[in-house]
Amino acid sequence: MSRMLLVRNNYDIITFYMHEWSLPLKQEAERKGMHVDCVDGKNVTRKEVVSRLQESDAVLIVLNGHGTKTSFFGGDNQPILNTADAPLFKEKVVFARACDCAAGLGKEA
Repeated sequence: MSRMLLVRNNYDIITFYMHEWSLPLKQEAERKGMHVDCVDGKNVTRKEVVSRLQESDAVLIVLNGHGTKTSFFGGDNQPILNTADAPLFKEKVVFARACDCAAGLGKEA
């Protein structure tokens, strides 16, 4: 069975909308038989996300939140993933809906 890791921040109006808009994605993936592992809201911490990335055999990683060219931010609006974490995305399909992440973090991954 294919797996997806879905990271859904929810701490301001922008991340609230991304959180809600990702629900149909989650539902469609499950309908197609994919196991979806969600990290939601206040659980979007470096410890939790890195742990799930290390332990998961997810083929699709979806990150929803804020970001910069070199970082993805967690539930406390602090960087939780950066370019040094790029090896965690090896051989994965990553969709990051986070400002500027593709410019630096995406290239590294």
